[in-house]
Amino acid sequence: MGIQGLHKGLGFATQKTTLQNFRGKSLAIDSSSWLHRSVYSVSQQYVEGIERNHIQPQCIRASAKYIISRVHELFQCFEIGKVYLVMDGKRCPLKADTNEERERNRQANLSEARAYQKQGRRDKAEEKYKMCIKIKDELTFAVMKEVKQAFHNNPRLHLVWSPYEADAQLAKLCIDGIADAVITEVSTGWGRPKRLTKQHKRSQDNHNIVSIRIRTYSCTRLRPIVLSL
Repeated sequence: MGIQGLHKGLGFATQKTTLQNFRGKSLAIDSSSWLHRSVYSVSQQYVEGIERNHIQPQCIRASAKYIISRVHELFQCFEIGKVYLVMDGKRCPLKADTNEERERNRQANLSEARAYQKQGRRDKAEEKYKMCIKIKDELTFAVMKEVKQAFHNNPRLHLVWSPYEADAQLAKLCIDGIADAVITEVSTGWGRPKRLTKQHKRSQDNHNIVSIRIRTYSCTRLRPIVLSL
């Protein structure tokens, strides 16, 4: 999902900030990107598992550990007030053709991954397996159950299930003033003062976030502006 080159195209309307500037604020997280990255370390096991309609427990544990660590990071390192983890819901019917094309590409990458694995080229195989990852509802439900238990119903953490894809729900949370900003890693945009992308880890310098401000829209007359499906 997203528009290729969107961030570069909106370079004239962006500014850099850091998560430190959102201390005490509420953030809405596009959980699909976190879930996708959360199974990188077990990409082969996960992909081969979903091909057999089975998700191995070790994949659930790896994913939950990743999500929990990211939320802890927001609370403990940056003192974020509230976190809303927003999950995708049903697939959007308008994206049926796009989803079919993605599945064809995924199967092509899977064939290459298996071929590399047979050749003993593990690095190449892992790279291709990561391109085959798709988030199943079974993984999302199992991981979020673990996340909920880890935080013991902490009132600062909220799990939000979207009717369809998360983008509209993320925009709605901001427009209604429930969230102060959104963290996402996809190239989709809407008219809203603060939209954060790319929550990097490791060093303090790498905690820089891009805040997109679309200047052509009045903040007092905001409506969701969908730029991609």
